[in-house]
Amino acid sequence: ASGAMLIKGALGVSAATALLPPFVLLAILQILLGKKIAEIRKLDASK
Repeated sequence: ASGAMLIKGALGVSAATALLPPFVLLAILQILLGKKIAEIRKLDASK
C-alpha cells in the first residue's frame, strides 16, 4: 500500500490532494475502531 502511495505521490500534487481526504477518513475510522477494540479487550480481560 505504501508503495502505491509513493507512486501516486510522484505523479503530482493534484493526485495527492485528490487522495488525501479518503485517507484522512480512513485514519479517523481506524483510530475510532482501535479505541472500541481496546475497550472490548479490557472488558474481556476483566471477565
